[in-house]
Amino acid sequence: MLKQRSFWGYIGLCIITFGIYGLVFVYKMTSDINTLTAAESAETSPGLALVLYMFTGGIYPLIWYYQQGQKLYDSGMAKGVAVKEKGSSYLLWIILGAFLIGLGPLIALAKFIKNYNSLVLIYNNKVVTGANA
Repeated sequence: MLKQRSFWGYIGLCIITFGIYGLVFVYKMTSDINTLTAAESAETSPGLALVLYMFTGGIYPLIWYYQQGQKLYDSGMAKGVAVKEKGSSYLLWIILGAFLIGLGPLIALAKFIKNYNSLVLIYNNKVVTGANA
């Protein structure tokens, strides 16, 4: 079974750990999204994602949100789960929202976690009932 994530839990743990939890989050989310979307898309290496996330000067985080968000969207479409945001939606919130509102990246994160949690509910129900995920 996969663990659901909390937006406020993420914020709190990032504050308490001085941002280190953000790196743990990227690793775990990449791994969990690989599990959720195994039937619909190619796997992304969590270790490579983490290294690129840390050492690309802020470029890879944009790519990561786009790719993982698109994987969630495609998986949601395949499974009949309402996932409204595509990968490009996260980019718009992160980039334009940072300039216009200042809260855009947080809104993108909240939407990302919400969509992830929607798919986790379906996945965990299938695991519990013994159906193929």
